[in-house]
Amino acid sequence: MVDVDISYENKIATVKCPSKTKAEYTITTAPGGFIFYQVSVNTNKVPKELSGRYSSLDGAVSAVSKYIENTPKTKAVVRDIKAAKREERKNATADHTEGSK
Repeated sequence: MVDVDISYENKIATVKCPSKTKAEYTITTAPGGFIFYQVSVNTNKVPKELSGRYSSLDGAVSAVSKYIENTPKTKAVVRDIKAAKREERKNATADHTEGSK
């Protein structure tokens, strides 16, 4: 599920999806004083599919949301999910052995 936080008065939006990626996409006004918007990301570079300028804040949010929905889970998210499952199994077996003493 994509989480979107839009502030029309500040002309900024953030889009994230913790179940698929650790990246947080921020949409702000493009430099130059025009009415265009651009996408930036807190990790690495902006994907080629999202680079460029958008004429509306809603259009940019829609493009980022579709991009996130169509991409697979990142390696970091998959790694965290597997680590959590391993830890859960480890704790379950530790609890079971302690209870049987």
